[in-house]
Amino acid sequence: MNAIKPLENAAAFVEHFGEGKQTGANEYAFAPARRGRLLLLHSAGCPSCSMRLQHLTAIASQHPDVDIFSMPTEGNGALWQPLGVTGVPAQFVVHADGRGLLITGGKDEQLNCALIDLTPDSQNKDPVCPSPSSPAVPAASASPSHGRSSKLATASGQPRGDRRT
Repeated sequence: MNAIKPLENAAAFVEHFGEGKQTGANEYAFAPARRGRLLLLHSAGCPSCSMRLQHLTAIASQHPDVDIFSMPTEGNGALWQPLGVTGVPAQFVVHADGRGLLITGGKDEQLNCALIDLTPDSQNKDPVCPSPSSPAVPAASASPSHGRSSKLATASGQPRGDRRT
């Protein structure tokens, strides 16, 4: 059974993902690993984050070839702000070769497609999901609320979302 592994601080993040750097609008480069990884960035008191964590917990066993992590935003702003995270829930989908994509907000179906894309078994691909060569889950297609775009902010420059990062 695949369980979600909690990461508590920046050192734990770097151990599993490397430093990480933004290479495009929602694209990132992380350290390569032996298999795909997904990280849920969440905040205490964020209802959408709680629902996303429950969904990931429910489907984690369907993706035994993907390492799934979760990490709170509290106390870790120095790590997330340079990576362009401005709202939660946010997910980093990272392929074994280190290519990464940031998904903010969105729907469970988007996350399901991202997990399927990370699964090495080609028979597990869903015809409804975008091909791996296209952006797996374009955050810009989601509606601009609850941190659903990695670049959304209020007029004061504060990030949107259920809870500030």
